[in-house]
Amino acid sequence: MKIMKRFLLLTFSLILITFNVRAQHVMDACPTQPGQLFYELWRLTDAPTAESLDVPGLAILQNTLNISQQMVQNAQPDSAQITLTRGINLATALIDGQTTLARGAIQPETAINAYQQAAALYPITAQLYYWRGLAEADLQQWEAAYADYTEALAYNPLSSAAYHERGMVNFEQGANRDAVAEFSCALQLDPTRSNSRHARAWTYDRLGLYDSALEDYTTLLGQNSDNALVYINRAATHRHAGNINAALIDLNTALGIDPNNAAALNNRGLILESLGEIQQAVSDYTKAISLAPRESAPYLNRANAYASQGETLSAIYDLSQLIVLNPLSAKGYQARARVYAQTGSDTQALRDLITANRLDPKNTEVLNDRGVIYSDMGSYELALADFTQAIALDPSFTAVYNNRAWVYWRTGETFRAGLDFLRFGSGLTRTPLQAVEWELN
Repeated sequence: MKIMKRFLLLTFSLILITFNVRAQHVMDACPTQPGQLFYELWRLTDAPTAESLDVPGLAILQNTLNISQQMVQNAQPDSAQITLTRGINLATALIDGQTTLARGAIQPETAINAYQQAAALYPITAQLYYWRGLAEADLQQWEAAYADYTEALAYNPLSSAAYHERGMVNFEQGANRDAVAEFSCALQLDPTRSNSRHARAWTYDRLGLYDSALEDYTTLLGQNSDNALVYINRAATHRHAGNINAALIDLNTALGIDPNNAAALNNRGLILESLGEIQQAVSDYTKAISLAPRESAPYLNRANAYASQGETLSAIYDLSQLIVLNPLSAKGYQARARVYAQTGSDTQALRDLITANRLDPKNTEVLNDRGVIYSDMGSYELALADFTQAIALDPSFTAVYNNRAWVYWRTGETFRAGLDFLRFGSGLTRTPLQAVEWELN
């Protein structure tokens, strides 16, 4: 009997030591081994639940969690964050207290009971950290959210939900490869998590890994063939991969499932426009606007279609509507500037591009467009400054080199023009402004 008690004492000691070195094992690969070790040992020793142990403070923690979940769901992330912080402080204090008691106990039974009390608090502590992470993500406090999801994984390494949310934080911050790794961990722990598979597919698309994205989307459709959103997003991947016909088939299927889906109509319009079917594209954009009048993308895309047919007044009207709906949209100002430039209204185009640059200072296309307008107006120094800044931000943006070479040539700096031309140019002519488009997901 004494041997068994010592074994149990040693087992729980090892478990707590493992978990006290928190977050170390969650930074690289999926931590299935530590998590499995904890839960398997916990199960094999017939561990009691927190409720059956009558853990002190458990009722308070559960009530805190319930209230905080409602706050997050009711869009009250600030209040939830405060409430959850109090719960986390209590939970960790209770765990630390029981651990200290166990380490100082003389009798093995006392130590084992204290370790049980501490370990039994781990699941709810993981939940407290997880929900505080959700609140922080709602507040766009990405670093804090990531840290809390990591703590949630330290207390429950088998939480596929925490991995998923860490993936979403990476996705929001543009860390796409890290996001894929997190979503893959979530799926390794729970292969049925459709939201993780969908998010991974979307991220694969961002990375240009179209085959991997299509595989995930196809798996999702095998699980549920009536999901219009999956067809819409698979269509986007097909389009990005150059599979225009496959994209059109998926969008038609999505509209067969949901005829009033504004995203499917908008994206089908993009496909039809690329095929030269402008009127049908305009019809799709117009229906999308009627179904979702506060959505920006159909206005932008219909404006492009109008502009391509020389209907510049209609295009400017649509883009002005977009800016009213979304006054912080650099894309809207940039698109309207391009239509103004098409009509020869350089002053109005410049005004919009200055606004777009203020809203999105690192947008290289805006800098390139403004450089083109400056060069049209004879402001060559300002044009060169914009082109050079765009190149510094994105050295692979070939069109900017062509445009800078053209300005160098006009100002007599033929050597510099030749360098830009030889290194990246495809001809010593300016690259014209291109239409901005907007896909919906």
